[in-house]
Amino acid sequence: MITVLILGGVRAWLFPTINPDWGNSSLAIIGFALAGLLFVIPTAGEIPIAQTLMAAGLGAGPAAALLFTLPVISLPSAIMVSRALPWRVIAALAGMILLLGILSGYVAMIWF
Repeated sequence: MITVLILGGVRAWLFPTINPDWGNSSLAIIGFALAGLLFVIPTAGEIPIAQTLMAAGLGAGPAAALLFTLPVISLPSAIMVSRALPWRVIAALAGMILLLGILSGYVAMIWF
């Protein structure tokens, strides 16, 4: 619960105002993939978030990275399952999802 509160408090710095100059950049893809790993979002809540951010100027690459990483794992869920799973398993899952999210962002940036 405290983790969700802290993440909610810092979301303004994690999702700054989108500038068209970096709306589809590598830095944005990596940043949104990382942010997707942190936040806990209800099922199907990631689609309206991506739509809103794209309407504000976010490119297809960062949106794809966010859509790929948001529903899989979050910091609060990793903390909750840490008693049942070793940290290296959780870290491996997060690392694989991060890499696949970044890859999907680059594919979307090229494709669209």
